[in-house]
Amino acid sequence: MSNVIATKAKTGRDSRVEILRLIACFAVLVLHFKPNTFVNGQRVLARTFVTCICTDAVGIFLLITGFFFFRNRKYTAKLTDCSRKILLPTMIYTVFVAFIYPFLSGLTVDWADMAGQLATSIFTWNPIIHNAQHLWYMYLYCMIVAVYPLLNVIKTKLLAKKRYKAVFLLGTFALLYANDCTNNNMLRCDMVPLTVFIPGCLFVIAGEIIYQHRSRFEGKLLPFIAAVAMFTAINITRSIHIQKLLNTDVTQTHLYGWYTSAGFLCAVSLAVAVLSIKPFTVKTINFISSTTMDVYILHPLISEIITILGYKSWVITTFLNGRETTVQFLKFTVIYCISVFAACGAISVVLKKAVAVLKHKLNKPE
Repeated sequence: MSNVIATKAKTGRDSRVEILRLIACFAVLVLHFKPNTFVNGQRVLARTFVTCICTDAVGIFLLITGFFFFRNRKYTAKLTDCSRKILLPTMIYTVFVAFIYPFLSGLTVDWADMAGQLATSIFTWNPIIHNAQHLWYMYLYCMIVAVYPLLNVIKTKLLAKKRYKAVFLLGTFALLYANDCTNNNMLRCDMVPLTVFIPGCLFVIAGEIIYQHRSRFEGKLLPFIAAVAMFTAINITRSIHIQKLLNTDVTQTHLYGWYTSAGFLCAVSLAVAVLSIKPFTVKTINFISSTTMDVYILHPLISEIITILGYKSWVITTFLNGRETTVQFLKFTVIYCISVFAACGAISVVLKKAVAVLKHKLNKPE
């Protein structure tokens, strides 16, 4: 995910990509923290729509990975970079929420059971520990990096000609659509790394194709309008379909997934829309974007902490106020998610500065 979520703001970075990164990161928070789509036993269409547009976040992250994934770097360098920037922080956080946080909080924990959960998470490559389940994406990213040589061969050999690229994109959509038609019984995708490995790889290669041909639409108004229209129209259609379907069959939740044909089209259209803007660089955007990996890792834990402190209850009382209207729903969701993002971002900045100071002291000559 070093390519998916920036770990260091650089002056020369394309701020369009950083905006896309920020949109995806904030969408994850909205997806995790928004109130239920049901009100008084009825599924609310507006809330279903919000869920649909936010569920595309993972697909966007994977496309962004593809933007830079195939740059000329040695395989060993990619593995080292992934281990240091992705796997190590993931393991540190997992151990923290499994053992250190419960100890500091005075929580009653079955330590033997927790050790078993940690072992299961690592050996099955599927995090099951409380406040760490969302890290399945980090595991997926590591798996994708591990097969980089194979993906690079596919990219360089099978996508050498323009028509092959079009066939690949159409084929990816067709595969996901066929899986939709089988109610996910063909690929059996879920929020488990092994089950979404193939769609994940396909999205990364699609990201490479899109970014490679960005000059065709950047700085042009028509592609921007068309992409935004497609993103909106598909999600409205998907929301209506899901609302009707889930009212009769609550098991069809996979249609929300980023690994669906609708999710693929929405992720691609949003990426095209943002890349249609003329290239620019803004240090503030890049700086905020540089915290997104830490925001992604920390957000469930920080949300739990501020909930214990009573902040979430205050936001609910103030902005939902028992009325449960769409406006109240949006107020709560936006304000609470911004609060969590800001808290996680501040912690990220502090941690990075602390690490920088520590490195300076360790490297300082006697």
